[in-house]
Amino acid sequence: MLAIPAIVILVAFIYLRPQEIVPALASIPFLYMFLGLAVFGLALDVRLGHNQFRLAPQAPYGAMFFAWCIVNYLLRVGAGGLPNTIVVCAIAFTLYFLVAHGVQTFKGLAQFATSLFAISLAIAGVCVHQGLAPLGCAAQLGDSRASPLRPDGRPCLTEDDCLLGDAEPGLEYVCEHIGILGTTSTAQRVRYRGVLQDPNETALATGSALPVAFALREDRATVLRTMLLVFAIVVIGICTVYTQSRGGQIVVAAVIGTYFVKKYGIKGAVLGAVMSAPLMLLGGRDDSQEGSADERVEIMKEGLEFVRQYPALGVGWGQFSEYCSFGLTAHNSYLLAISELGPIGFFLFTAVLYLSFKTLLIGMKRYEKVPEARIARVWAMGLLAALIGACLGSFFLSFTYHNVLWIFIGLTGAFWSAASRHDPDFKVNLTFRDGVFCCLIDVGFFVALNVLVRTKGH
Repeated sequence: MLAIPAIVILVAFIYLRPQEIVPALASIPFLYMFLGLAVFGLALDVRLGHNQFRLAPQAPYGAMFFAWCIVNYLLRVGAGGLPNTIVVCAIAFTLYFLVAHGVQTFKGLAQFATSLFAISLAIAGVCVHQGLAPLGCAAQLGDSRASPLRPDGRPCLTEDDCLLGDAEPGLEYVCEHIGILGTTSTAQRVRYRGVLQDPNETALATGSALPVAFALREDRATVLRTMLLVFAIVVIGICTVYTQSRGGQIVVAAVIGTYFVKKYGIKGAVLGAVMSAPLMLLGGRDDSQEGSADERVEIMKEGLEFVRQYPALGVGWGQFSEYCSFGLTAHNSYLLAISELGPIGFFLFTAVLYLSFKTLLIGMKRYEKVPEARIARVWAMGLLAALIGACLGSFFLSFTYHNVLWIFIGLTGAFWSAASRHDPDFKVNLTFRDGVFCCLIDVGFFVALNVLVRTKGH
């Protein structure tokens, strides 16, 4: 299929951000070039008959979700800034659409998923190197801790060391781990760059890709693939420890636990917990950083209050940080959806995730006793573990519109495309009962989060 190489290059560009590594590339609009190539490749596949074009189950609801984001922005904010809203929404949906419909065979699914895994493993490796690297001085190129950093080559132990010697007057300095490719830590927590410049986002993206190594090994249990799985667990595990991301720890633990529960039942859950214990013990932050947890509880309280104050439309797409007294986003994808987009947006977001899980679970059950459909079972299980990890991690991050989450959702659509190509009777729909269940999930989330916040507040 002609679309797959272009989609892989596009995803690699989004993850790796080469234009930030080589500044000379920054003036070239690679994102739009690769998007155009991928769309052209998909159109060519359809024209040549390589691609049996049918909409994946989540596609209508994903389209309605992003259309509602744009309409919601118009209604709540107005036309100012609308072009940026359209671009952000269009890119996220296009990524989902390309992955879900451009990958239509299990061979293509394995190729794309393996490429995504290789990219994520490379990022984890960069972060491990960064965590092991010595501390160095870096100038802050802005007014906040989130501003870009410019290492100047001087070693340090504390930020005060950076104010001595050849410090440039008027610049703020931090003492961080200086990694390869110009990467730097933040508050001495490792991270990558671009869409993964937050340590928590780095942990979620790399941890959610780990199930691909499990799937490759389950597909063919060779010595090389077993070694790759062990290597991936070690590298991604160490990366997660260095990010100090609690959400990342949960993602990796959930991925490992999902596989062990599937294989060994309750005993597997215990074994998975034992294997994840070192990650939990080594990856936490110290007591001096516990204030961030209290801050997130306060932000959640404000988010829930936004839902009460603006029950129909929310505060508007992209407006949470404008209304939040902390000037921060929700740090919870589901709270972000309901507080910014109201119940309509939250229902559509829930429907997309629900259909993604439903697709994989039906696939596992449908092909459970079909010997020739073994590859379908392998990838259904692998993608289920990845989606569980991504959705759990999204509870601690504002990933509602994030490209990485929609790429993983696209993978579940690709599974449906591949399965339905061989089995035209494999259908997944959002029935009326499913719609009611999604509404109950939304109400249950709102009630549960209220209870959680009140409990944490005392």
